[in-house]
Amino acid sequence: DITYIWEVVLQAGFYLTPIIYPLVVIKNLFFQKLIIISPVATAMQDARYALVTHDTLTVGQVFGDTIYRLIPYGITLTVLLLGFLYFKREAKDFAENL
Repeated sequence: DITYIWEVVLQAGFYLTPIIYPLVVIKNLFFQKLIIISPVATAMQDARYALVTHDTLTVGQVFGDTIYRLIPYGITLTVLLLGFLYFKREAKDFAENL
């Protein structure tokens, strides 16, 4: 039942991630901070900074301190750890659930 809702959420997440547009287009600092903590947005902005132009905003520039650069990596590691723990817990029942 949540498949339809999940598709809308994923579509919105795609458009919120600055893939086609740079983060500089968004003028509100709160929304810049909210978007840049996404690991995908951070990867895109860092790639744009390294390969295209140094005028691109990075996590350190948006938050004003490079320690905030750890937020997206922390989110990624947390999701990875939770996924691994879930897999370990559910692995014994995979055959029965299929």
